[in-house]
Amino acid sequence: MPSFTCTHAPKSSGGPNFVHTHTADNACALGSEDSSCPAGQVLLSCAQVAPPPPPAKGLSTGAKIAIAVGIVVVTIIIARLFSDARLKRDIALLRRLPNGIGIYSFRYLWSDTRYVGVIAQEVADIVPDAVRRSIAGYLTVDYERLGLRMMRWEEWVAEARVVEEEAA
Repeated sequence: MPSFTCTHAPKSSGGPNFVHTHTADNACALGSEDSSCPAGQVLLSCAQVAPPPPPAKGLSTGAKIAIAVGIVVVTIIIARLFSDARLKRDIALLRRLPNGIGIYSFRYLWSDTRYVGVIAQEVADIVPDAVRRSIAGYLTVDYERLGLRMMRWEEWVAEARVVEEEAA
């Protein structure tokens, strides 16, 4: 049932306007002093309140892009905040860079997603200025300083295929 918002004004000058909301069953009549009008007031306006818009169906392209960008940003934040070995499990060495830094696959203690990146404790021994200690006491790595980026396992595998194809 539709609802209406009505504004009433005092018949004599001075005094506040009175605004109220009601259903169509209880409609005010413009310029009248009917039972729905407060005593000594005349109806100035009465307008139907617009119903709320229907819920959106699916995500817009802009929303999908925003979510994708958000995932990338979160991955960067995770890499900077959580490079400490104490926060990782299922750690496996994949290869060593010429400078001795190991590239590992791992999962965080709270996630089943597999990532590829470095271990902060190891980086601290080789490139100490790329490692910081967080307020919580965990070691963090500045991947940009190393010229690397942390990635999901699927990205690592896809890049490895491209390198193999280029070499062939």
